[in-house]
Amino acid sequence: MVLFFRTLWKGLTLWLRPRMEPLGTSILHFRVWPNDLDVNVHMNNGRFLSIMDLGRFDLSFRTKLGRVMLRNRWQPLVGGITMRYRRSLAPFEPFELHTRLLGWDEKWVFLEQRFLKRGGDLAAEGVVKALFRGKEGNVPVAEVLRQMGYEGPQLELPEYVRRWAEGGAPTRPTIPGLTARPDGYRISLDPGELQVDVIHGYLTRSYWSPGIPRKVVAQAVSHSLCVGAYASDGTQVGFARLATDHTTFGYLADVFVLEEHRGRGLSKAMVRTLMDLPEVKGMRRLMLATRDAHGLYAKLGWSPVTDPSPLMQIQRKDLYRTEDPSSGS
Repeated sequence: MVLFFRTLWKGLTLWLRPRMEPLGTSILHFRVWPNDLDVNVHMNNGRFLSIMDLGRFDLSFRTKLGRVMLRNRWQPLVGGITMRYRRSLAPFEPFELHTRLLGWDEKWVFLEQRFLKRGGDLAAEGVVKALFRGKEGNVPVAEVLRQMGYEGPQLELPEYVRRWAEGGAPTRPTIPGLTARPDGYRISLDPGELQVDVIHGYLTRSYWSPGIPRKVVAQAVSHSLCVGAYASDGTQVGFARLATDHTTFGYLADVFVLEEHRGRGLSKAMVRTLMDLPEVKGMRRLMLATRDAHGLYAKLGWSPVTDPSPLMQIQRKDLYRTEDPSSGS
């Protein structure tokens, strides 16, 4: 019954949410109700899957896809879901569901769906593969895109999704060579390990983003390729992220190692880890901005911009200093 009212409410309020481009991210807000709970008094694992339906519905009908499906009487059919549960959702706890398109092949579309707690910590994440079926059978993805009028880039699927689509294990990439460093530190691409409080604690006092609200940090982390450095006790001591379209361009940002853990090559290891990802290796341009770490990046193949004249920017230096402290900092 709770899911019925959720579906009804999200459907009735659909017109209040803005239209989206196909590569945008749908964000829906929910709260854990008593009917969502299992015997351990947290949200039932199966309820995550049911709520994910609403995220896909929202993404479809806020883009042109929903109208195309209705016009052609196509049915969206799920062919598989892989889930990872990281943190519990307690009774009456608010949470967000983020849904975005990861990519596609000739037959399937792949979507990423992530459940985030109020502070931005990851509660669960899943990858869904789905197809569209009409009166004459399965509809090729190329035809779906044509009728949507999509003229954007072909998204290259992350390696772990390709392995899953081919019948392999749906695990995210790991870094075996760095998980057992002699000094006890390790580098990880697992977004479930990221500690937003640690990341925000450093960035809010950094020279490039002083006063940045925690909510902004959480959103930036959620929408980026991230890597973390961790001490032997599991505490996060370093971070880097790549703001990217996952295809052609990436902007390296927010690279740091906590002061007491510097001098061990952790920054270099994190940046190299991001640069070694297959999807990053295929990007045409990577950029960054730094005040005093040119030597570090030069060792990793970065060089100064030889001709800055084509580049332009909009810079709001004091944006976070003027934020209302109650807005999520």
